[in-house]
Amino acid sequence: MKPVPRPSEAASGRRQIMLVMTRKVGERIVIGDHVTITVVLIGGNSVRVGVEAPPEYTVMRRELLDGNIPTPNQLPAAEAPRDHVD
Repeated sequence: MKPVPRPSEAASGRRQIMLVMTRKVGERIVIGDHVTITVVLIGGNSVRVGVEAPPEYTVMRRELLDGNIPTPNQLPAAEAPRDHVD
């Protein structure tokens, strides 16, 4: 695994890197002492991940933060949001 340098838009002006990993279904990534990301499903053009974090942590998809929220009719059927957790 090699870190991929990416310019950061952080106010600190420090450069951040992105660590790119290969994971299989069921494998996990641990961030710090409190966050675990698990690969739940890989299929087609998408990867479903589960995020375990304490309730005081806010976990959101990037497009929600950016305000780029596609409506369900803009998504292919396989990517449309579902109301339950697998």
